[in-house]
Amino acid sequence: MYVRMTDEVTAPPDHPQLRPTESSPLREHGLPLGPVLILLVVLAVSAALIM
Repeated sequence: MYVRMTDEVTAPPDHPQLRPTESSPLREHGLPLGPVLILLVVLAVSAALIM
C-alpha cells in the first residue's frame, strides 16, 4: 500500500504512462479520521469537566 502511494505521488506529470491505471480497493483507503477525532474531543471534554 505504501509503495503504491509513493509511486502515484512521485510519478512525473510529463510521464503519465508511469502512473497506475487501476483504482485502489476501498480497504486500502484507510480509516476515516472523523470518528477518532470525535472520540478524542469527547474524552478531552470529559477530562476537563471531571477536574
